[in-house]
Amino acid sequence: MAALASAAGVSKSTVSIALRNSPRLPLATRQRIQNLAAQIGYRPDPTVAFIAGAGWRRPRGFTGLVLAYLSGDRTANAGFEQGARARADALGYRLEAFDTCRAETVATLPRVLRQRGINGVVIAPQLRTAPFALAWSEIAAASCGMGVWQPPVSGVVPDWFGGTLAALREVQRRGYRRIGVVHSADDPSRRDCVARTCGATYAQRTFCDAAFSLHESNAGAGQREDLSAWLRSFRPDAIVSAFPRGSLDLRTLLPNWSGELGYVELDADPADATVAGLDAADAAQGSRAVEIVDRLLCEHRFGPPAHIEITQLIPTWHSGTSLPERLCDASDPELPAKEAVINLPRSAKLPPHPADVPWNSIVLARCS
Repeated sequence: MAALASAAGVSKSTVSIALRNSPRLPLATRQRIQNLAAQIGYRPDPTVAFIAGAGWRRPRGFTGLVLAYLSGDRTANAGFEQGARARADALGYRLEAFDTCRAETVATLPRVLRQRGINGVVIAPQLRTAPFALAWSEIAAASCGMGVWQPPVSGVVPDWFGGTLAALREVQRRGYRRIGVVHSADDPSRRDCVARTCGATYAQRTFCDAAFSLHESNAGAGQREDLSAWLRSFRPDAIVSAFPRGSLDLRTLLPNWSGELGYVELDADPADATVAGLDAADAAQGSRAVEIVDRLLCEHRFGPPAHIEITQLIPTWHSGTSLPERLCDASDPELPAKEAVINLPRSAKLPPHPADVPWNSIVLARCS
């Protein structure tokens, strides 16, 4: 670290803060030191950081070099693991994945973690609902992706509100002016469904030079006819699907689907190059989850937290052939008026879009 600090012209404490990506330093300073560290091949020693943060109290068997990654579906959540592995390597850890779809893995997991002194755990979305029988009082854990964990831990989830706005802005940027958003009415209480709907509603009130229509689709025999009637009425040039990944491809309901109609999924599969949309299981969430575990280990904070911290990240945009660039005349006389879905006073002050806020200069905490 001394050599890196000398090369960067800063103190060792500044190098430590920069490598932890702390907002205490300006973004340009952090990036300069991180790039220099990558050039000279410097990697921090998490064991030293842990011992220093714990006041030289070291639990028996702790190695400080391995993090456990618990995944219920490694194929569907490959982005999480990719980001977690890259960030763990950068911080000096080795990430070891455990497939919790296998009953024998779940049965032996408590013994394996205990015998190998693994105290840092990253939890990806699980297919199982039963809690893991781990010694949680000795573990620093964080989750990534949507899910309900027992016991509750801090973690990272997609920002569906901001992501929906970002996706609609991208659709508008590519030249589409009549944008229809189709969401499910089957489970309106789901947090992600509510956030997507709110994001689309916000876009209706704030976006210029575009018309929006929100359509609530009910699964069942009449779904095809209902969707066709809405298409004839609103005549969108792009459709945005708010259905969860893999649950429904709206194009399958319309046998006469036109290639001129843009299509976007708010929970798209990044492995499918034909569909544009948001990757809700991107590497950034796995990376941030590792950073949370690293911080907990260095601060010697084990066990279920007294206060749960949830970080929201806007999902990554995934380009696909279903949303090509197109030319659109903004003065189109047939541009339909915006549909009113919510009633807000005209004097109401709406908050700025997340992309318009200088987050690099802000340290943010949220309650409630």
